[in-house]
Amino acid sequence: MCFGALYQLGDNEIQQLDILEGGYERVILEIELDGQRRLAYSYQAKSENIDDALKPFDWYQALVVAGSDYLKFPAVYQQQLNQLRVLADEDMERANRQQALLQAILNYSQRQKLPELSEGTLLGWNLNV
Repeated sequence: MCFGALYQLGDNEIQQLDILEGGYERVILEIELDGQRRLAYSYQAKSENIDDALKPFDWYQALVVAGSDYLKFPAVYQQQLNQLRVLADEDMERANRQQALLQAILNYSQRQKLPELSEGTLLGWNLNV
């Protein structure tokens, strides 16, 4: 089982994601939300970029954990995320930039009950994908 959030995005936002997710390819998934089947985009790592020996950076794990907490994913799933083996990012400039992003997200999540996007709308979360 995989948990995620489903957003309705405008074409401009989808194009921006395509650029930002350069090492990934956009795929179409069939998901179930509120008893209805829907088609949704997801990003999957390109096969040439998959290396099981690699571990995520600690700041990336912190971002994913913060998102899973904000969206109230099941505790057992959050525990699995927290138990992932991670690497400390030796690029301090990048690590500091990501830490600042994490802090901004945490500050935002304390003020807002639902995520908001400039053009997008949150449709649902805790999806069974």
